[in-house]
Amino acid sequence: MVTIGLDQHTIAKIMGVSNATLTKYFAHNLLVGKEKRTARVAGVAYEMAVSGESPSMTTFWLKTQAGWSPKHHVVVEDRQFDIQWASDEKDIADANQILRDKDSKVH
Repeated sequence: MVTIGLDQHTIAKIMGVSNATLTKYFAHNLLVGKEKRTARVAGVAYEMAVSGESPSMTTFWLKTQAGWSPKHHVVVEDRQFDIQWASDEKDIADANQILRDKDSKVH
């Protein structure tokens, strides 16, 4: 019952014993059952990761098991940008001049 995800309290109710009795006599089974369940799920996750059919699972596996972290590499090819962030009037004037120069080359 543990291998399908039932908690100790539910198993005790089904068996008609107290939680303490269940733990006293079946502690090993409860622990091993949970570990078997986790191992089975991990196996499925691994198979999905290496199958090539689930890129998100491959990424998840590499992040959690291989210590990978995503690195973002951004290349900006278009020099038009939003100047709303600039607070310095000179920065805004320079940005506007760049845009005007670019527009005049296009026309």
